[in-house]
Amino acid sequence: MGSRLRRRRKDLKMSQAQLASRAGLSQTTISDIERGRNKGSSEAPVIALALGVEAIWLSDGRGPMVRSAPELSEGPRIKGSVPVISWVQAGNYQEVVDNLQPGQGERIDTTIPVNRYTFALRVVGDSMEPDFPQGSIIIVEPDMQPDPGDYVVVRNGENEATFKQLIKDGPEWFLKPLNPRYPIKQLPKDAVICGVVRAMERKFK
Repeated sequence: MGSRLRRRRKDLKMSQAQLASRAGLSQTTISDIERGRNKGSSEAPVIALALGVEAIWLSDGRGPMVRSAPELSEGPRIKGSVPVISWVQAGNYQEVVDNLQPGQGERIDTTIPVNRYTFALRVVGDSMEPDFPQGSIIIVEPDMQPDPGDYVVVRNGENEATFKQLIKDGPEWFLKPLNPRYPIKQLPKDAVICGVVRAMERKFK
């Protein structure tokens, strides 16, 4: 270990005192390891971290000296931005949302293709946890026909909007919350599906 430590330290143009300070050890400990007076088994992890090498290489000479960085692939491209509207507005989406004339309100970028009436909603409550935690933002597409199993935003006869999974059992349609604490309810006859949820985004700041 001592020879590898010394060679790496010199390659980095680092003195024993500098390495000791960086590793939180005494200079005497570093010197003893380099001279073979101390095997350095217990100190290897902190010294390896200070030298930017793998601890197993430093201790035993096995494996790569430095672990190669993982290759990073290009992330999905942003397709556009959509307004984050209120749940009240979601009930009348075509009257308040027009992406051809963006307003001054909050908007969020999305990788989903954006159409004229695409909008976003901030999830409220825990009925769709754990998949959709409170505060996450869902991207909703009104111009899409829902299929069984889709997540949808639905407006009832009182213009109240809700977010659930659309389930079909025979001829009947139901709204299913993902949180088992909440009951599955039949889709009201006067309900209007405002849009299909295409994606979930998280906005931290």
